[in-house]
Amino acid sequence: MTKRTIKLRSVNHIVKLAVKGEDGRDWYTFAAAQIKIAAQMIGVPFERFCDIMSVLSPRVSVKRNIRFALRYLKDGTFAHDVMTPIRASVNHYEITGEIRGPKTSAFAAALKGDENAIVLDVWMAVAFGVDQALFSRKPIHVEACKRIKRAAKILGWTPCQVQAAVWVATVRRAGRTPSIMELVVPTLFGNFLIEAA
Repeated sequence: MTKRTIKLRSVNHIVKLAVKGEDGRDWYTFAAAQIKIAAQMIGVPFERFCDIMSVLSPRVSVKRNIRFALRYLKDGTFAHDVMTPIRASVNHYEITGEIRGPKTSAFAAALKGDENAIVLDVWMAVAFGVDQALFSRKPIHVEACKRIKRAAKILGWTPCQVQAAVWVATVRRAGRTPSIMELVVPTLFGNFLIEAA
């Protein structure tokens, strides 16, 4: 049985994508600011809000992720469309405080301000030109992270910023609008917490 070589797109390709999505490089900074306000509004610690957001994030849009997290954090129940494995991950987190999985743990770290965190989701798989399931393979994951770190050095950005910018550019290339982590809208009468549909 021969071992199949998996080729990831080059650092140069990642740099070009990052430049195209440069306006999204502070995605996590904006998200963290939104989460801080929302967490204060509902009386939940910021770190817990970030952790629950990340554990509930697999295979859902940003808007659904917001809806899932707000419901769970406000009343401790799951939205009807939260998948069984995700419920199990939340239960595991509640018992152990541990976030399993490289994507979800990196997402939590990025939301909490770790500028070296690199979130490899389905859109990042598209950016690298590989099947998303391959990111769970350690050698592929490590190599993708290395390429993002190299791109960060070239651009003078943080790895987290490069990943966010690449994500934004890749979503746009697919003809979609990248979602922002909008939880709170400031109004004349104070902040209004969005209940994402």
